[in-house]
Amino acid sequence: MRYTISSIVASFVDVINLAVEVLSIIALLLFFVGMIRFIYRQSDPHGKQKDKEVMIWGLVALFVLTSIWGILRIMKESLLS
Repeated sequence: MRYTISSIVASFVDVINLAVEVLSIIALLLFFVGMIRFIYRQSDPHGKQKDKEVMIWGLVALFVLTSIWGILRIMKESLLS
């Protein structure tokens, strides 16, 4: 089997895309766990603030991962096609 630069780059991008998908699922679960805990801790202001931060970080992670996924897709489309 001959390896070319484009096949190596395509394989690398595919591995990163898989990692981004898995991390996105984890970030989404983190957001939902924070939201559920936020709802259940309405009477605890300290716990409520902590859960709000978990939700925010989950959303930030989703935004960053989606951005990475989009950039990789653009690179793959423009460089490998």
